[in-house]
Parts: sequence; C-alpha cells; structure tokens
Amino acid sequence: MKHNLPGTIRSNRGRWSWAVRLPGEDRRRTHALRLSPEAPALPDSVPIEIAEDCAWRMLQAAEAEHGAAPPRNASGACTVEQAVARYVVAARDYYAQSRGGKDAEAALRRLTRLYGPRPLAGLVCPDLLDARDEMVAEGYARGTINRTMSIWRCWARWCHDSRLCSAATMQELVAVQALKRGRTRARESTPTEPVPHWIVKRTMAGAPPTLRAMVAVQELSGMRTGELVQMRGADLERRGRLLLYRPGKHKNAWRGQFRVVVLGPRAQRVLAPYLSAPPDAPLFSPARCEAERLAAQRATSPTPRRTPLGQRKEGSRRRPGAEWTVCDYAKAVQKHAAETHAADESVPEWRPYQLRSACGTRVRAWFGLEAARAVLGHSMRGGVTDRYTREAMERETIRTAERAALALG
Repeated sequence: MKHNLPGTIRSNRGRWSWAVRLPGEDRRRTHALRLSPEAPALPDSVPIEIAEDCAWRMLQAAEAEHGAAPPRNASGACTVEQAVARYVVAARDYYAQSRGGKDAEAALRRLTRLYGPRPLAGLVCPDLLDARDEMVAEGYARGTINRTMSIWRCWARWCHDSRLCSAATMQELVAVQALKRGRTRARESTPTEPVPHWIVKRTMAGAPPTLRAMVAVQELSGMRTGELVQMRGADLERRGRLLLYRPGKHKNAWRGQFRVVVLGPRAQRVLAPYLSAPPDAPLFSPARCEAERLAAQRATSPTPRRTPLGQRKEGSRRRPGAEWTVCDYAKAVQKHAAETHAADESVPEWRPYQLRSACGTRVRAWFGLEAARAVLGHSMRGGVTDRYTREAMERETIRTAERAALALG
C-alpha cells in the first residue's frame, strides 16, 4: 500500500469502506470513504489507491483533531489485514465469473480477526494450524476446513507474487496440510442425497409461482443454481422439440469448456409464462416473486392492509433486487422446506442442490453414465477432447442429452 494505514479497506455493498479505530473513537468502526464530506461514498469500481488516499486524509484529519494516532504496526511492514484487503480486491477481479472473490473474503476473515495487526512476515505455520484447530473445535466439516486452508495457501502464494512477503514466509504458510479422512477430529459432511419428487411437490405447494417454476426447471434439467438464476431469453435457442440454453457464465468457462442445457417439453411449458421478459433481462425476477407472495398474503389475510403498498414510506423495507442471487434463491427454497418440515415432520428439509442430484440419479439409472454427464455438464471421458472439435463435442452432448430431456419432460 502507498500509505501504512491501520485497519482494513474493503468493498461493502458496492462501495469502499474502511474498518478502523480512529483517534477519538472507543472501538473499531466502519467508515464510508468519500472524496469530500458532502460527496457520496466511493463505488468499488474506482481503484483502491483512490480509496487509500481518502482514508489517509480521514486519518490525518482525525489525528489533527484529537492529537493522537491509533496503534500502528511499529515496523512499518505490511500487516495481515492489509494483505488480506489487497487480495480480496484482486480475487474479485480474478474470479469475476464466479463466487471466488466472496469465498476468499469469507475464508480470510478468520485470519484477519486472529492476526490482523501482526506483520505478515511474522505469520508462521503454527498460526494457521491454530486457526485450523479453532475451526475443528467450532464443528466445521473436514471438507469445509480443507477448502478454507486451500484459500489460505492461494493467498500466501499471491502475497509472494505481489512482493508483500518473502519466499520463506510463503513456504512457511503453504506447508499447512489438508486434513485426512479418518485421521482428524473434524466431522465428516454428509453426501448430497437426491430429493424425491413428492417431497419437492409438497414443499413448494404454498410457494409463489415464480419460485415453483424455478424449482421445477432445475428439477427437470439438472442445471446448477448459478446457471438457473442468470437464465435470459437471449441465451435460449429453439432446436426442433427442444430448447437449448447456453449460460453466459458457468463453472468451467475458465477451462475453455462449453455448457449447454437441453430443455424438454415439460420444462418449456413451465418457462412459457416468463419468456415475455426482455431478451437481456433474467427470466425469473425477485420483484415478481415478492409481488406474488404479497398478493397471496393479502388474499388470505383476515384484516385489510392499513397502508396501501404504493404509499409505504420509502426505505421502510428492503426492496427485492433486479435478479436472483444463488444465496437468495437457496434461502427462499430452504425457508419453505423448513416451514413444511415444522408443520409435517415426515417431510424432511432439503436444499436446491439436491434437485440437481435427483435429476442426475434418474438419468444415470435410465440412460447410463454418459447421458448423466451430458445433462449435468460434466467433462467428457479422457481422450474425447483430443478427437473432436468443440462444435462436434457440443453436437454429441446435445444428442446424448436429448433422449434424457424428452424422457424427463
């Protein structure tokens, strides 16, 4: 960093913010960074160097007013929280097509809490082992802990490449080994089981039509949740009785792999009411789902609404976003699953990813492994990519998935 700033500069809801204890403050607070006191907060689209300059001016003003500076790193070297803040910004740019930036921020939050003010050069392997043991004691699954440690190792390598730490420090941090099955006190996560159709049908009986349609399309196609929430009319192509969906972003795009989802007649009937949306807009809108929920609530409410919906105070409630996120969709489905389970304990709770598992299980049993790989978007068997071009591979995948899509509907 250009300035040896205390605290952490990070992106918060699209704006730059600074978590720090300034002179005159009794605890650490989150401050919005602005070019001037009257200006709006800086968007995270501007370079972080501008945000650092704003934070530096804010720090100088606080020191001039209160005559004291907050505790700083005495050596002037890069601290752990500064290195984490820089890596999170770089990860959001590097993993722009996926959730890698958010996952990195969540995984490194523990290191910032435990060792934030310490110099990065003083961080050693036992420190990461202590953080790992803390996760084991808190009950995290072994797979979750290993994924977190993998992000820690990537962060250490990035710090070395960015000249924030020495090769010795990097080697010290990447030496942390993954936990082995059966050789650790960490619990094992339960495998994802396919959810039966009768459970899905009973759970979504009282859900808004938009949410029911999303669940039905995912159950019939086996697509990933991230592919479902971004579905647009511009990404759909008619091919005879089938409808082909090519997601604009998908999990393996960075590997150069293609992804095509084959939608059969039943899935097309579910999608029909939503195809009137603009070509570049997502087919499934959270605002439409919320309007359907409120309309059903008003229809069943015994008392009339005191304040009309259009006359509510601005900012009195959180407005739905322009498009679904993976987390919002999962929370909506899990909410209905929990409510159904509370009313009837014979109906277990489930997650959206189990719909993909259920689709893959049915296709695997009916048409074999290659059809399941084609439907789920898994890579083809070794050697196939050497014999076929990308276009031929795509035609072969569509041909393999066509029978399964017609059978599923």
